[in-house]
Amino acid sequence: QPQADPVPADPGAFVELKGPLTATPDRVELPEFELTVHAQGRPQLLKGKLALDLGASPKAAAELSGRFVDLDALFGVANAEKRLPPAAVLYMFADTVLYESAKYGEISLNASLEQAGLGGDLLGNFELALATNNGAVKIERLKATLPGENRVEVQGKLSHGEFGPVFAGPIKLE
Repeated sequence: QPQADPVPADPGAFVELKGPLTATPDRVELPEFELTVHAQGRPQLLKGKLALDLGASPKAAAELSGRFVDLDALFGVANAEKRLPPAAVLYMFADTVLYESAKYGEISLNASLEQAGLGGDLLGNFELALATNNGAVKIERLKATLPGENRVEVQGKLSHGEFGPVFAGPIKLE
């Protein structure tokens, strides 16, 4: 079962979304937008596009790209003294994805970041493609360059386990 909203609330967080909107009674599109998420006093800047089908079977497709996103700040890590280890931030991300996917229909997300902050370190060439359908989450692609020029590639499924998110699938580390 999905947990309660897993991401700690940042009382200072807010979101700005700018871009042209096209809407009909059964579809909403933002063909290009700029998204700023203010988290822990740090603006996270992204660009992308979004399409929402609002019919009997709701669907959403989103593409996001950015130069740098601080994943620690997005998931409520206030400062270096209280920074969570990367595994804890990834756990929170997985729990959030499972929680949100249970509320909505079919979702696809493609994200590409030049750099991402995670656990106080930098990831490079971060790519994520995931799809959800009625609470099932499939990670179609997760790639990143880790510190020390190591690389990780992941594909698989996320599900709810007895104590939280469970990942099943191959992980390739170079």
